[in-house]
Amino acid sequence: MKIVIDARSLATTPMTGVGYYTLHFLNELAQTHSRYPVDIFLFTSGRTPSPLLRDAISQLPFHHIHISIPNKLLNVWLASGAKPGLESFLPKHDAFWMPNLNFATCNPNFSKYITIHDLSFLHNQRYYSLKNRLRHM
Repeated sequence: MKIVIDARSLATTPMTGVGYYTLHFLNELAQTHSRYPVDIFLFTSGRTPSPLLRDAISQLPFHHIHISIPNKLLNVWLASGAKPGLESFLPKHDAFWMPNLNFATCNPNFSKYITIHDLSFLHNQRYYSLKNRLRHM
């Protein structure tokens, strides 16, 4: 089995709660993944990986895929639904896990899992800017 994990939350500086959640999850996964026949690929994007990101990922026993496209440009492209989608950058895989609600277009032939940490954007929309409300649609 091949699993791709969206690790873009690790690139945010300063690191947010989702970034810490993802890092701790990956560290725990690194301790147990050798017991199971699974290949794990960490997907990041941006002009260049930050030293903090490179350091965090280099200590994990997973494959790293970095797309050298600025994140804002990548997000606009993914939100537009333009083809080719995100899967054109990734190896063939069985599952795609997003530890955060983020922009991604995915092939319907594989499983996609998203962790939702907070639903306040649904219940208290008045606290969010138009930009953030559109992002969470």
